[in-house]
Amino acid sequence: MRLLADNYRARQNHPAFMTEPVATCSDPNRTFETAFEQAPIGMAHVGLDGSILRVNQYLTDFFRCSPENFERVLSEQLGPDGLRIDAESEGRLLRDERKSYSLTRLFTRDDGERVWIRLTVSVVRDENGEPWYFLSIVEDVTARRAAESQLREALDMLERRVLERSVTLSSTTERLRYLDARQRAMLNALPDLIFLNTREGEYVDYHASNPELLIVPAREFLGLKIVDVLPTALASSLMECFGETLRTGEPATVEYPLRLHNEDRFFEARVVACDDDKILTIVRDITDRKQAEESVRASLREKEVLLKEIHHRVKNNLQIITSLHRLQIRQTTNDEVRQLLLESESRVRTMALIHENLYQSKDLELVELSHYVNNLVRMIFRSFGEPARKVKLVQEIDGYRVDFDTAIPIGLIVNELVSNALKYAFAGKSDGVIAVRFGKCDGGRWKLEVSDDGPGLPADIDTLKARSLGLRLVRILAKQLGGDLSVSSDGGARFELVFPSKGSSLKPE
Repeated sequence: MRLLADNYRARQNHPAFMTEPVATCSDPNRTFETAFEQAPIGMAHVGLDGSILRVNQYLTDFFRCSPENFERVLSEQLGPDGLRIDAESEGRLLRDERKSYSLTRLFTRDDGERVWIRLTVSVVRDENGEPWYFLSIVEDVTARRAAESQLREALDMLERRVLERSVTLSSTTERLRYLDARQRAMLNALPDLIFLNTREGEYVDYHASNPELLIVPAREFLGLKIVDVLPTALASSLMECFGETLRTGEPATVEYPLRLHNEDRFFEARVVACDDDKILTIVRDITDRKQAEESVRASLREKEVLLKEIHHRVKNNLQIITSLHRLQIRQTTNDEVRQLLLESESRVRTMALIHENLYQSKDLELVELSHYVNNLVRMIFRSFGEPARKVKLVQEIDGYRVDFDTAIPIGLIVNELVSNALKYAFAGKSDGVIAVRFGKCDGGRWKLEVSDDGPGLPADIDTLKARSLGLRLVRILAKQLGGDLSVSSDGGARFELVFPSKGSSLKPE
């Protein structure tokens, strides 16, 4: 390539490059010169043979060189093509198949700075339409390329984030869809009716797995109030329950009957506060449960009647045995046999009294101990007649109820010990005291005490080894209760039985 200065001298007569002063600013050549030199982009005229004909100030400043060494610098930095494009593209421009071509190139300045330029090439034609020279426009697009690169990076990052969020959103959506389906399945599986009401009782939402339980058709439900749907008394009761639940925040339960589709049914409503102004009511049909409960109650009443009848018949049978004893006593003349029969009769009557208490009581499982012992001892006193009238009875029994298996041994023990006291403790005395006490002691154990203020037991009698039937029976019954029996004669005979409480067999009244 020839030097730019030589090209200028060789083409100084070319009309496009006239530099002579013009008369006025309106001269087209002058206007072209001004626009060319002061353009804010690089501009160059390139001959059809590739030679640099002319460059403006911006372009020499951009390449940091003088016009004289422009072609050399251009060749060093942009290569041999310089400000030209490929031959095929130039051919299309010359044939007027394209108006311009653009391409982007990267070059490195002497100081190492890398610069991107955008080269746009078009053809300038003469008045005959023939190609005259190429107009090459050079733009510094380094900042634009950097901005585009940053924009692409930002877009790539945004796309990645959108993709990540899309994946997360898709996963969340699937999770929500699953939870919604699960909750709907759970709701549909519930036999309950669920209503959402305002403080004023208006229905704002509901769920009904079985629409037949609705007193109003489902399509008409929303927007109505409780007073529009339910009977007045029931609606008033539920509204009071709503107000109390909203005030305290505590759930409440209401059971109520309702005639539905010409059938009497029972429902249970559980009322829960949703927020300061909403109430969630879960209503369950409990008709089957109510009917089952009534059936159980009827069956229990039948069994209670049957059990009372059994106790009554047992008591009657024992009274028959007692009557037989009485007949036998009247027929015998042997005092020893007579005494044995009397003792046997007393024991039978002790057991009959328990059955009498049970069939007369509302509780068919437990015996009220104080009432039972009081009746038992007074029955014993009456059987002894006149000698017992001078004896005072002291009874200290807390309000305990005992089961049948505990009451029988206690009654028989009291019968034996009180009978023995009446027979032996007050001979030759004008009065006396028999005390019966029952209560709780240490270690969760119970104590039964029967004592008198007589002379006490004879010194030669070992009560724990005595062969008499009465004392043997006391020992056997004490063992049956799992208790420890102790006897003392200090100030009269005193028998103490301490035995464990067997679960719920001993219950305070």
